[in-house]
Amino acid sequence: MNKPQIIPALTSIRGLAALFVLFYHVAGSFSNFEFGFFKLFHSGHLSVDLFFVLSGFIMHHVYFTPNRIPRFTTFFKSFMISRMARLYPLHIVTLLFLLFIIIVVPGYSDRYASESFSPISFLLNLFLIQNWGFIGPSWNLVSWSISAEWFMYLLFPFILVCSQYFPINKIKWIYLFFTLLILSTHYLLIYFLDLNGYGGISLGGMIRVSFEFSLGFCVYGFRCFLVRNETLRQSNTISALLLILIFTSITWSSFYYLFLPSVALFILNLSLADNVISRQFERKTMMWLGEISYSLYMWHYIVIQIGNYLLSRKFFIIEENIDLVIFFITVTAISLILAHYSHMYVEKKGQRFILNVFKSKKREALIVQ
Repeated sequence: MNKPQIIPALTSIRGLAALFVLFYHVAGSFSNFEFGFFKLFHSGHLSVDLFFVLSGFIMHHVYFTPNRIPRFTTFFKSFMISRMARLYPLHIVTLLFLLFIIIVVPGYSDRYASESFSPISFLLNLFLIQNWGFIGPSWNLVSWSISAEWFMYLLFPFILVCSQYFPINKIKWIYLFFTLLILSTHYLLIYFLDLNGYGGISLGGMIRVSFEFSLGFCVYGFRCFLVRNETLRQSNTISALLLILIFTSITWSSFYYLFLPSVALFILNLSLADNVISRQFERKTMMWLGEISYSLYMWHYIVIQIGNYLLSRKFFIIEENIDLVIFFITVTAISLILAHYSHMYVEKKGQRFILNVFKSKKREALIVQ
């Protein structure tokens, strides 16, 4: 029997992560306000690290086939077409939307560095290579992580094929060794290079995605050995403890180093668990949030920046906390509505169009991050 590509609970945590990034960016725009709720998301940028770990985990889950090594050239072509179909339609639409805004809205780009919206940076964004160390923040800022992940997709077929040569009787210990090596090396680099959190963006972002995608890939290697463990499947205590560690690392920046190991273990736990906590993540509302998470992630920063532009032009004024609450609720609601329709009419239709153009025989599930 074929394994299911969709793990419902893991779809939902992508949605929560995208929502946390939205809260983090709104909070960052109004850091001069003493608004208690925003302090909960002081390290909300770590949600991007969750995306990277989850992506490595899901890619391994979807594409790993025991006892069968795929023909590399065929697999590489099929995989990259499916990834392009997943990422590019929405990326191009948001990029062109920003180009339109900059052309028609007077003074919109004045608040940014001159190179942020340069023709060169547009070209790099067009090919999704803007975060490969060439430039700093540009165009749709959050797409830096999509660029970083695109780089890992180019490497993934090599990683997958190499992993399938591991001897079966030693594979658990091999994955344990690489997991510990990845974590320890990453933390050493953070310490000696004095990186921002887990690495920032640009070259730092490439360090983040390389180690964290690989971490997710390796952690998935333990799943087949734990799938029949009833204690792990049914224990609410394990799931709750891991959730507490994750929220602690997000809320208190001094504990950020707890995030990667706890989120990697939580992803593994959630992929296996059948308990009260995992069932909350499988509710329809949570699943919907996960399904629109890519659109929510790609549109929310644009919505926030348009709001900030209108604020700078005195279309409205934020003087008290109640004004900020109204702005926050409005931005969140617009982002969610926009993400819902973007998922339906940009992501899904764009993906089908590209797959039809390339006549891809393998149409993977839309849930894959």
